[in-house]
Amino acid sequence: MIDLYNYSLLTIFLVGVAAILLAIEIGHWLGVRATGKGGDNISTLEGAVIGLLALMVGFTFAMALSRFEARRDAILAEANAIGTTALRARLLPEPHRKEVLGLLRDYVRIRLDVTQRSTTRTDLAAAIENSNAIQEKLWQHAMAMAAADNGMVPTGLFIQTLNETIDDQAKRLNALRNRVPNIVPSALFAVAIIVGGFAGYGTGA
Repeated sequence: MIDLYNYSLLTIFLVGVAAILLAIEIGHWLGVRATGKGGDNISTLEGAVIGLLALMVGFTFAMALSRFEARRDAILAEANAIGTTALRARLLPEPHRKEVLGLLRDYVRIRLDVTQRSTTRTDLAAAIENSNAIQEKLWQHAMAMAAADNGMVPTGLFIQTLNETIDDQAKRLNALRNRVPNIVPSALFAVAIIVGGFAGYGTGA
């Protein structure tokens, strides 16, 4: 099956409109050839299919909205975790403090670069790889401080929020990948094309 998420919204829109208009023209042509044959039945079928299309659009919007809210909440949770980690990193001893804060700035910059410009799947995969590399460096700092003095309160607090930051990235990526299934918009276009065909047939007849 074609993955609609590999194409731009404009491309999907133009192809969808062209397919619906083509269905209307074909339906109109068939309706003209079959003048007076089954006009009432076509009107009934047309109304039923339009009702089905409206129901599917409503369910699709509900699915998309719930997923959008999940992504928004995941981004907010990760931003809060990163901010708390940065605040607690300021309590760490040198030289870890300076290096950790620098790594966190790079960590945030990766997210800003992804959100402020259009990115491909390759760009997103590279951003995730860079984020994971920074997480590993941050964790190495946490391990070094814990090994030096495992009784330090700032180190324990930093490790706690660093762990939350790492977990929140996984939650955000999971929410980002949780999109409306491909079959749903494909079915919407299919039903819309059928509606266009019935509408064209009805006007032609």
